[in-house]
Amino acid sequence: MDKKTKLIHPKRVTFSGSNRPLIDPIYRSVKYTFDSLEEALADSHNDNFFEYSRDKNPTTFQLEKSCAELQNRECAVATSSGMSAMWAAILANIESGDRVLLFYESYAPTRKMVRQKLSRLGVKFSIVSIQNEAEIENAFALGDVKLVIYESLTNPMLFIPNHDLIIKLAKKYHAKTILDNTFLGLHNNLELEVDFFVHSLTKYANGHGDAMGGIIIGDKENLNQVRDYAVSLGATPDPEASYLILRGLKTYFVRYDIQSRTAQSIVNFLSNHKKVSKVYYPGKESQNFDQLIRHADQFGGIISFDLDVSEKELFKFCDNLNIFTTAASLGSVESLVSPAKLFFGKDLKAEELAIASIGSGTVRISVGMESEEDLISDLSQALDQL
Repeated sequence: MDKKTKLIHPKRVTFSGSNRPLIDPIYRSVKYTFDSLEEALADSHNDNFFEYSRDKNPTTFQLEKSCAELQNRECAVATSSGMSAMWAAILANIESGDRVLLFYESYAPTRKMVRQKLSRLGVKFSIVSIQNEAEIENAFALGDVKLVIYESLTNPMLFIPNHDLIIKLAKKYHAKTILDNTFLGLHNNLELEVDFFVHSLTKYANGHGDAMGGIIIGDKENLNQVRDYAVSLGATPDPEASYLILRGLKTYFVRYDIQSRTAQSIVNFLSNHKKVSKVYYPGKESQNFDQLIRHADQFGGIISFDLDVSEKELFKFCDNLNIFTTAASLGSVESLVSPAKLFFGKDLKAEELAIASIGSGTVRISVGMESEEDLISDLSQALDQL
């Protein structure tokens, strides 16, 4: 055989006996082969059969299995970002003429997706306050709601939804439910009877701010069409990103625990500071807290709070922080700060901002892995400069 051919088809490295790597390799191959076409046809319906990495990749499949197990569901579909996961979940479950129910307090890109993009495809929507149960009941009573999209804790204000009401009404009116569970993580809300969990794996799952990914988790029957849409949208994650998220998951529980405990200490500090008018973080006084503690015992590292200042003064507060970095993400090892109106409310009118409780002095922080004392000291010195 010519050397040019040998370079393209080298002898493969094999392992002796039970010898194997402790860490799984990153499967970067775009395509997969087999010994015979007959064998391929016989195996093609198996979960661990791979043909083309856009459809399924071993590294990404491992990520899907790990996330499904954490969320206590049958299977999962990984995508290239949290928003592509949301797109795949929505498009697989609606048709032109259907109605989507969502909330003013929702994540801004999800709101914009439904209000500005899906409406162009003939999809109707109702948007109400997640804190107003009468409005929720009235929206369902229209009779044509096919899909409900909501969050386990709203972004950025951390309101707790009435899961019991939303799930009961969705079942009554035969609507599917999508729960964005990013804030509470892959290990909480295991018993909620929603049809789909969606997560941005970019956040707590990866935890290091260096890889993007999303995932839809549910029962196999529900996810078959979702996978088809994810593949058709070209939303397949890169194997390198899947590997980085898998690596991040190994420290997931350690990080979530520390970030939650540090967040509670910061909440205690902010609640007693004279320049902070209100703190938003789950607590005994929160609406629907009884439902939250049935499904979660820690609430993550996101805190929002109000300062009685103008937007310009709020920007000054953010700029004066030394450890907290101004950026629009969460769940990573670095602590972040985000002006809420600028980052999460640009699509809302004045009256809608009021419904969502976002004011000119509202700020959201994401607690990282730095020293609790250093973070409190940093917030204190920036508040003192107001």
